[in-house]
Amino acid sequence: MKKLIISTAIVLVIVWSFYYFRSKEPAPTIQDFSYDETTESVFNGENSIAALNQKPTEFLKVSLVILKKAGFAVIHQMGPERAPGAVIGQSEYLLPPGGENIIIRLDRPVLHGEKLFAVLYDDDGDKRFDVKIDKQIFENDLPAMARFMISDFAE
Repeated sequence: MKKLIISTAIVLVIVWSFYYFRSKEPAPTIQDFSYDETTESVFNGENSIAALNQKPTEFLKVSLVILKKAGFAVIHQMGPERAPGAVIGQSEYLLPPGGENIIIRLDRPVLHGEKLFAVLYDDDGDKRFDVKIDKQIFENDLPAMARFMISDFAE
């Protein structure tokens, strides 16, 4: 009987801990969108991007880019509020309709556990990416972006 009471108490503590710490996640922000469960990408029209979880590296692969107009696939580290932060890499100038398996050299290596965003940007006409001038692409009022992470266990 004593073992049953102790076992029940342990299970209750574990269940309570799970719900307690889960509720400590940051409140959703405007940057939290409905992601496809497989790719964690927003597919919402003529401009879309997909990036899968990847191993630590200095080069990342954007699996799919669909563009209506010429632009860039840009990698952002996760910033405050779980939103895209600093730019850490960008593709070469991309023409419509886009492409597959686009390799992007990063400004720094990425490490296990980092969360990143792949974001589409329009070009201002000079065929060079400038985060201050080129505008992020929105489709159906949602940003054309994909959220993914770096993991030692990614394939």
